[in-house]
Amino acid sequence: MGFLKEGVHSNLTGVLELFEASHLAVQGEGLLVKAKAFSGQYLINNRKNMDVDLGNRVAHALELPCHWRVTWFDVRQQIHAYELKEDKNPILLELAKLNFNICQGLHLQDLQELSR
Repeated sequence: MGFLKEGVHSNLTGVLELFEASHLAVQGEGLLVKAKAFSGQYLINNRKNMDVDLGNRVAHALELPCHWRVTWFDVRQQIHAYELKEDKNPILLELAKLNFNICQGLHLQDLQELSR
């Protein structure tokens, strides 16, 4: 933990972001390797101190970091997570769902045309 300023580790969202960012390390970046090890273990050890939303984000990141995911496949999970938030904007949520369904329909049409 010597590479973090005192107090930074108490911000669980910040530690999650550090964990996600550390997956962008290239060979030879020892600091990011240490950051990944520290932040991953810290998140695992502190899951009991998280609200449900953050806990779900952490579980998802520990399973597969966002930089390793195919973005389109993650959209449905993001919409569902936003749907569970108490302070969600219902209009924004509905627009996100409509956009997802429209894009999914377009992908289906493209697939059908290609498979003829």
